[in-house]
Amino acid sequence: MTKSTAQPAVGVVDVWRVPIPGPSEPSTNMLSADEVGRLERRLSQTDRRRALAAWTARREILARYLGCAPRDVPLQRAEDGRPFLQTSGSTLDHSMAHSGDWMMLAVSRLGPVGLDLEQVDASLDVGRVAARFFAPEDAAAMAGLPRSEQAAAFFRAWTEKEAYLKGIGGGVPSRLRSVRVSLDSRAGSRAVGDWVLHSVEAPTGYVACLAVQAAGVRVRTIDFPEPIGR
Repeated sequence: MTKSTAQPAVGVVDVWRVPIPGPSEPSTNMLSADEVGRLERRLSQTDRRRALAAWTARREILARYLGCAPRDVPLQRAEDGRPFLQTSGSTLDHSMAHSGDWMMLAVSRLGPVGLDLEQVDASLDVGRVAARFFAPEDAAAMAGLPRSEQAAAFFRAWTEKEAYLKGIGGGVPSRLRSVRVSLDSRAGSRAVGDWVLHSVEAPTGYVACLAVQAAGVRVRTIDFPEPIGR
């Protein structure tokens, strides 16, 4: 039975927040053979359960926009590994990120999007990691912040890099240094070329960023499994 199709408001990107693994154990019945194969190659049981919950929720959410059953969502993987929807006549794009006990999924009809979510780890040596992956000017600016602010600033900057690079496509780690970052906690959004980076409301203890290749966008956060407001 075909479900009603969700239609985001004009100029809006929907960002879903999904707890994982969730209250119930999801089944692999919704997944493709490729997804099941990749799931079985994961080493830890915890990692497999989280991935299963995240991938299942992604299908359930995208099915609402496409008006089909979750199992029939036409997910494919590009050569660089990025999932995409192989549909004719649809402008729907999406980007998923998961960290710790949460997954977030951005869904857009406005063009390409990239999303990143990170759990803030106050024990991480952020100075060392920034020196490796940030431009020297950005690493130095972060080191100049009060120590109590450095972890939050680092993870904000990291999600900006990841979201933008996921949006434009291609490998992420080798290009992290090329993306300049913002360390201003007051910045709600900023432009990088023709992309706009938006700070997104994330669960407590997490930081998220959405990259959109469109201007004048409003971000709407939705908690799964709540229905989309009409």
